Amino acid sequence: MRDYLEVSARKGNVEAIRDLTPPEYPRRYQYLLDWFFELHGRRGSGMNGPAALTWGDFDAWARRMNRHPSPWDFRVLCRIDDAFFASAYEAK
Repeated sequence: MRDYLEVSARKGNVEAIRDLTPPEYPRRYQYLLDWFFELHGRRGSGMNGPAALTWGDFDAWARRMNRHPSPWDFRVLCRIDDAFFASAYEAK
């Protein structure tokens, strides 16, 4: 789907350009994306590819990196991880 949108966007398709434009988000939450990428870069893998982040992953990361995420932060990180897998499966 992304390949199709990119081709369409290069041809000037306004809807494709809009679909490829990431949503705006408040910059005060940039730390959550930074944390997610720290975790994402160290995720395990299984027979079907990347594995979902586990509570053990979150716990070890927080302790080792001296992070102090709130319960809300953990929920957001889980949602970002879910979105990662949803987009990966959508691409197949």
